[in-house]
Amino acid sequence: MVLRSLVVFTVFALLPLACGGGGSGSSGGTYAAKCAIACTPPAGPCQTQDPAMCETQCTTLTEGLSAACAQCIVERSGWRGVACPASCADCCPCDFNPGGASSCQGGTGCSCSKTDEKCTGFEIGKASDSPCAVACAMK
Repeated sequence: MVLRSLVVFTVFALLPLACGGGGSGSSGGTYAAKCAIACTPPAGPCQTQDPAMCETQCTTLTEGLSAACAQCIVERSGWRGVACPASCADCCPCDFNPGGASSCQGGTGCSCSKTDEKCTGFEIGKASDSPCAVACAMK
């Protein structure tokens, strides 16, 4: 009797997972959690932005893709703008964008203030952009 109760309990406990409940895809898409991380605004001029639209677009665009393709797109998704780096005396202000790449707009010895900083929105990676084109071509 105890064994039968254990089997019935196990079946009912695992049933939601078999039907799509739980797991990584239960809250809006297979890669929704990864998109939520990528779309979290960084500290600085974008920190007050609402990530909802970024998350929705990222999740929609990655749904049904291979894991490698979706991961590549998520890694190239996030916020972009202009910020003052900690070493502002060397180069300022600096562009920032998904993937951590940045480039300085000013020369050496410049000054930078919070008024120079701005958030220009979010960017979602594209399957057609290199290197995602390779990852997304594979099935």
